[in-house]
Amino acid sequence: MGFLDGLFGSDKGESEEVALADLGVWIGERLEFEAAGLLKESKGILASANEVLNQLRADVSALDEKGFDSIDPRYDKIVRTAKPSYVKSLRMALDGLEFSGESIQDVTSFEKKLSAALDVVGKSSFGDGKFLTFAFQDEMVRIQRGSRKLLDARDRLVKVISGNDRIGAYNRLKDAHEGYLGLKSQGRKVGEEAAALKAQAAGLKSRLSGLEAELSGIESGKDYADVRELEERLESSRSQLKSVESTIHSALSPLRHQLRKYEKCVLDNSQAKLVASIEENPVEGFLSADFEQVLSVLDGLDKACRTGPLQGKDSQKSLRNLSSAISTLSADLKTRHKSIVDEVADLEKRLGSHPVLARRRRLADEATGLRLSLEKSAADLAQAKLKADSLDAESKIRVKELGKSLSEIGFTLV
Repeated sequence: MGFLDGLFGSDKGESEEVALADLGVWIGERLEFEAAGLLKESKGILASANEVLNQLRADVSALDEKGFDSIDPRYDKIVRTAKPSYVKSLRMALDGLEFSGESIQDVTSFEKKLSAALDVVGKSSFGDGKFLTFAFQDEMVRIQRGSRKLLDARDRLVKVISGNDRIGAYNRLKDAHEGYLGLKSQGRKVGEEAAALKAQAAGLKSRLSGLEAELSGIESGKDYADVRELEERLESSRSQLKSVESTIHSALSPLRHQLRKYEKCVLDNSQAKLVASIEENPVEGFLSADFEQVLSVLDGLDKACRTGPLQGKDSQKSLRNLSSAISTLSADLKTRHKSIVDEVADLEKRLGSHPVLARRRRLADEATGLRLSLEKSAADLAQAKLKADSLDAESKIRVKELGKSLSEIGFTLV
C-alpha cells in the first residue's frame, strides 16, 4: 500500500499495520505530511491576507492624513471627535499583523489574531466609523472594502483549517501516545527504584547475617563464660532478694488493718510515723527503721490487742499474726537484705562495664537497627511493586485505547 493510500486506510478495505514501537515516528510523519498539505493550501490565502493588510494599513494612514475640509457643520464636532479614536483603534488592531510562519501552529495562531483584529475593526466601524462617512466617504469605502476582503480571507483560512479532520485525529493520537510513553517512563523509574531497594535489602541482609554470626561467636566464646557466671549469680541474688522481701511482706501484711487502728492510739510522733510507714508499705517500712524500733511497734501493738484499746473479738487472730511476725522478723533479716542489695548492685555494675557485654550490646543494637531498616525496605519494595503493577495495568489500557483510535481511522496496532 502506498503512503497516500495509507493516510486513512485503503479504499480496497486493507488495513495498514503500525508497530507500537514505531507509532511516535508514524504519527510524526503523517502530521508532517498533513501540515505540508495545509500550508500549501493556505499559502495563497495567507499571501492575499498580507496584501490586504498592507493596503488596509495604508488606507487607515490616508484617512488619518486627510484634513477636515468642507465638513457639514451639523457633523463637524462629532467627526472631529470620532476620527482620532477610529484611526487609533484600527492601527492598534492591524499594526504588526502579518503571517510569516512555516507551521500549522503559525497558521492557526495567525487566524486567531486576524479574527481578533477583525472583531475590533467591525466594532469600530459600527461605532466611531459610522460618523466618518459624512466627511471621508472615499477613504471609508476603501477601508470597508479592504475589511471585507480580509474577512473573506479569514473565512477561507478557517475552512481550510477546520476542513482537515486528519490533523485533529493525528494530534489526538499523538497526545494519547505521549500519555502512554509517560506511563512507561514512570514504570521504568519505579522499576529502577525497586531494583535499588532489592540491592539495598540484599546488603542489609548480608550485614545482618554477619552481625548475627559475630554475636553467636561472642556468646559461644570462652570470654562469655565469665559473663554467664555473673548473670547466673545476679539472677540468684535477685531471687534471694525477692524471697527476703516476700518474707517481710508476709509477716507484716496481715497486721496492716490493726496497725491502721493502732496508729491512732500512739502518742509518740516518731513511732506513729513508723506505724503509718509499715501499714502503707510493710517492706519499705520495716527496712527504713532499726529493728529495735520495729520490735517496739510490734510490742506496743501486742499490748494494745491484749489489754488496750484494740482488745476485742479479732484480738486473738491479731495476736497469732503478731507472734508469727515477731518470730519471723529479725535484725539478721534486715542485715541479709542489705547484703543482698549490695551484692546485686555490685554484680549489675560489673556486668554493665564488662567489655564483652558492651561489645555484645553494641552489636545487638546495630542488628536491631538493621532489622528495622529491612522492614522499611520491604515495605517500600511492596509499595513500589504495587505502583509498578498499577502503571503496567494503566499502560495496557492505554495501548487498547491507542489500538481503538487507530482502528477508527483504518489502521491496526501491532
